[in-house]
Amino acid sequence: MVLSAMTRGRCDPATNVPTELNAKYYGQRAGFGLLLTECSSVSARGNGYTGSGALYNDAQEKGWKLVVDEVHKTKDA
Repeated sequence: MVLSAMTRGRCDPATNVPTELNAKYYGQRAGFGLLLTECSSVSARGNGYTGSGALYNDAQEKGWKLVVDEVHKTKDA
């Protein structure tokens, strides 16, 4: 089973850093199968809308690591 990309707009609107809400959302779906996460801008100028994820600085990388760790923890539980 594959869960399609679900852009939820739960990232911090000021920094585009994924938050605990992102981790919780994907963690709740960890046992479903293959998860495709939401889109992520790769530069500050490429952001599509408020609350969307990004991956162009260390804080954002740490935010996505929080999501990945939660999914792995929940999936393996």
